Amino acid sequence: MIVAKDLNGVIGKQGKVPWHLRADMLHFKSTTEGKIVIMGRKTYDSLPAKFKPLPNRWNVILTRNQNFPAPKCTILTSPEEVLQLSQLQEVFVIGGEKIYKLFMPFASRLIVTEVNVEVIDGDAFFPPMDQTWSGRIIKGVETDEKNPFSFWIVEYTRTRV
Repeated sequence: MIVAKDLNGVIGKQGKVPWHLRADMLHFKSTTEGKIVIMGRKTYDSLPAKFKPLPNRWNVILTRNQNFPAPKCTILTSPEEVLQLSQLQEVFVIGGEKIYKLFMPFASRLIVTEVNVEVIDGDAFFPPMDQTWSGRIIKGVETDEKNPFSFWIVEYTRTRV
């Protein structure tokens, strides 16, 4: 899984990511390119048109609607299909809230951007991580003209099941 969240676990507000961090977007791109990305319908709908589908990735949308219109994407209708796919190749679950909650029990690695901000009125959250996760900071980024908030990229691995 890969996610960016605020200090309270907020990942979205009114269908959008509540910040724009250039360095984090570049990290997301370099980490997920050439990989399978799994997203829910709402996450797909929230992508800007020019990024549908996300370039240089196998875009998979998990939705109950098998006729969901998403050109050049794979539509799956059951979590079991996603889990089968994950046996073939590394996948990155990229959201949203329901999809993260659904696959958290199966995850062994999380790449989390911890944004140094508290979003007011956030309405989508990353599920809490329990004591089975152990993290190490990969990178820290300070505030600058393209990154209005400082943040840390942390890789978590599951230490116990």
